[in-house]
Amino acid sequence: MSTAPPPSLLARIARGLIVVSLLAVCSAAGLLYLQFASTDDRVREHTLQGESRLLQRFLEGPDAHLDLPLPPELTESLRDSAARFAVIDAAGHLLAASEQVTAALEKVDEKHPREYFTVPPTASSGRLYGISRRVEIGGRRLWIQVASTDRELQSDSLLEEFIGHLAWLWVPFVVVLLVVNLMIIRRALLPLRQVSATAAGIGPENVAARLPEVDLPREVLPLVQAVNSALTRLENGYRVQRQFIADVAHDLRTPLAVLKAHLDLLGDAATVRALAEDVAGMERLVNQLLDASRLEVLQLHADDRCDLAGLAVAVATQLAPLAIDSGRSLEVLGAEAPVVVNGVHDYLFRALRNVVENALAHTPRGTTVSIRVGTSPAPSVEVRDRGPGVPPEQRELIFRRFWQGGRRRDRAGGSGAGLGMAIVERTLAMHHGHVSVDDAAGGGALFTLHFPPCAEAGGESSPVRVE
Repeated sequence: MSTAPPPSLLARIARGLIVVSLLAVCSAAGLLYLQFASTDDRVREHTLQGESRLLQRFLEGPDAHLDLPLPPELTESLRDSAARFAVIDAAGHLLAASEQVTAALEKVDEKHPREYFTVPPTASSGRLYGISRRVEIGGRRLWIQVASTDRELQSDSLLEEFIGHLAWLWVPFVVVLLVVNLMIIRRALLPLRQVSATAAGIGPENVAARLPEVDLPREVLPLVQAVNSALTRLENGYRVQRQFIADVAHDLRTPLAVLKAHLDLLGDAATVRALAEDVAGMERLVNQLLDASRLEVLQLHADDRCDLAGLAVAVATQLAPLAIDSGRSLEVLGAEAPVVVNGVHDYLFRALRNVVENALAHTPRGTTVSIRVGTSPAPSVEVRDRGPGVPPEQRELIFRRFWQGGRRRDRAGGSGAGLGMAIVERTLAMHHGHVSVDDAAGGGALFTLHFPPCAEAGGESSPVRVE
């Protein structure tokens, strides 16, 4: 079952910033629109009031006649604003008007006079906004009406253009603001990424490592301090456990050696042989416990070198008597020239010996266990037996500690406790390599120890952190 990736803190912050920014922009746009509408109404009313007063001053002048043409200054002012006007009497008769006006702009109601009015749009003109003022001129009650469309008011056009430009400026402003905020947040989260990288490198080989507490935000520092405290407790428990295993394994070696020596004093050869095999199995287990304990303190340096060809010959030489006594044989192939890798000889020797012992334990009598050293595409050592092989479902379980598979085993390699292959896998991992299990051609199991290409040595030796 595939698991969903964990949520991203940066993505959460980005979504929050986008939502807040959009809400802020929409709120600002709404408030600006309301302010614009209010200002637009005031400007429109002020403009219409001014036009109506110009007409009133003309009508109140000594030379005013309703049938005379308007003075040039008044005509120019009305033309600039494209205003329409009408002068009507109390009965609603049109006394004077602009060229395109043939009737009153708004019907007059003496009982309920209305100063400001609107005229619905027509095919020839848009919606009209007007003012209707009642004045007394020469003892006569007249109505002065002036109207204009929104687009014909210069102030309205300026305000609309300003709002349009401002709206387009909001888009890049919000984008730049979001990008800058995300960059700042990403930089603020950099210490957390450094802490995560350090935490990913903490393992059994460097239990003393701690998460950095420098430059951390105050909100995160208590969590990191709590993790470091937990790591300290784990380190103490881990060291106690490791030291206990090493002490027990070391202290058991002497009693086993004494017991092995005393077996020679027994008279029954069959009993001695059976007990000797059991003691050999216990001795093997003790040695494996010591090997597992030593692995935890392994420090691989850049200039550590191991020759796989010489390693294969050395392991075969040591196990040859065991193979001969059990009716098996060993062969080493591809060891004509040195094959050098980065590694510690003693640890790799014990790992390869475990693999070969395992092969001897599972290959039938009269067969040969082959050790082949390879260089292509990368350095490797193959160990092949002629036994039943390893079932595919057990090829991962075989490297678990204390796991013993169902392959038929005789006493050639001694009885085991399921630690040998776990030590092999851990040793290869400490050397930046890995071990694989496959079916050999013609039957049997094929164990391959894979190594990375050897790096050039040079400079001062420094430990390599093993992931």
